[in-house]
Amino acid sequence: ISGGSVTATGNGYGAGIGGGLQGDGGSITISGGTVNAAGGDYGAGIGGGAGKCGGTINISGGTVTARSIGSGGANSGNGAGIGGGNYGSGGTIIISGGNVTASSHYRGAGIGGGNMKDGDSITIQGGTINAYSEYGGTGIGGAYLGSGGTINIQGGDVTASGGMWGAGIGSGGNRNADNITISGGVVKAYAGAYAAGIGAGGTNTASSHTGGTVKILGGQVTARGGASGMDAGLDIGRGRNGVNGTLLIDDTAQVTLAANGIDSSVTTLGTCILQGSASGSFLGAHKDGVKIDGTLIDLSNPSLASGIGYTVSGNSVTLSGGSFVLFNSTASRNIVVSSG
Repeated sequence: ISGGSVTATGNGYGAGIGGGLQGDGGSITISGGTVNAAGGDYGAGIGGGAGKCGGTINISGGTVTARSIGSGGANSGNGAGIGGGNYGSGGTIIISGGNVTASSHYRGAGIGGGNMKDGDSITIQGGTINAYSEYGGTGIGGAYLGSGGTINIQGGDVTASGGMWGAGIGSGGNRNADNITISGGVVKAYAGAYAAGIGAGGTNTASSHTGGTVKILGGQVTARGGASGMDAGLDIGRGRNGVNGTLLIDDTAQVTLAANGIDSSVTTLGTCILQGSASGSFLGAHKDGVKIDGTLIDLSNPSLASGIGYTVSGNSVTLSGGSFVLFNSTASRNIVVSSG
């Protein structure tokens, strides 16, 4: 599909665009146009029909809305928005451009696996992506009871929201997050209840499922785990009743921890900035693993307000006393150093 306006609706076990009952998605390429694809009760919006994987899906442009929705009943829409049908894994999914919205009504991932299946291979290189599961699955990765697979986010503006038990990016409940690498873009990952923002889903009882191997090697990343207290999933790492994986943050990545933080025992910091209310002792800038003394000032923040030792007035930031780490500089900001 390279242009025009396309509306495709699957019936029962079929995908909106892709496979029918027991049919994988084959090879699907979208480079332009306006595409609206709705799967049947057990099919993906774009990808596999019931029981099969998503095939090979390439999206490089256009405005794409893909839903596994079916009749809209309580348990319908078991496939991924983009990826596998019910009981079908994600296949190979590459998104390099376009404006993409992908959702699953029940148990599937927004982008990745259908109900009870894994994310397989997901690469996002660009575009504006909003991926979410209304219940049970991840925004990007595995479905309900599906592992994350191999997820690489290299660019784009990406928002991923899990349904209950599902991570924003990673695995569904009681399954391993596997391998997640973020090296660029603006990424926001919001967990469903009991899951990690980035990492593993949650479960009701003690389990050996892990937060996976998570590497954040660039970009601007916000992660928020689900629930709180003993029920909480970490912002990055394990879900409720799971065990730790490993976390590396390096290569000038900027990470905001919004709710439940990270586990210091499995975290390695290189050169990076950590922000957010849940950063704890990690709050600040780090160079080769050593914390730099200084107050963080994000010059790109349009709501930047004055703080201790500095004053913001219009586009000017006046530094009058203390140590500071200035980042995300913009040409519109005027920095003044005052000795008074």
